[in-house]
Amino acid sequence: MYDIKTADYIKPVSVNMDGKSWTMTAPGAGTELKMGQIQRRLGLLEKKVENNTANEEDLDKYDRLESETYGYFKKLFKDSTEDNSEVEEWLQATPIGVVYAIIEDIKDQKQAKDGKPTEPESS
Repeated sequence: MYDIKTADYIKPVSVNMDGKSWTMTAPGAGTELKMGQIQRRLGLLEKKVENNTANEEDLDKYDRLESETYGYFKKLFKDSTEDNSEVEEWLQATPIGVVYAIIEDIKDQKQAKDGKPTEPESS
């Protein structure tokens, strides 16, 4: 029998974000899957907006999905303030594409530092 501890794989990581010490907690599978669905929906709605075929309902849905994405980022990062105001300020000032790139960079740095989990040997 193998002894596996999920916490070894998903523990929060410390990050130095623009000189400030924060933590980033990996989202659960359900959250990741939901965010993938949201991104696909946003992509389709964005095309409708660009083609001037979006109606009021489409725009309302687009706004709701963007708000969910913003909330996801706010939960992903934690700063040392009681109200997470550093993260809030950073999110307000940072383009969404940059936020995604930074998340990927953090994942890449963690992977490089920790290495890949070893696969169990077959019995």
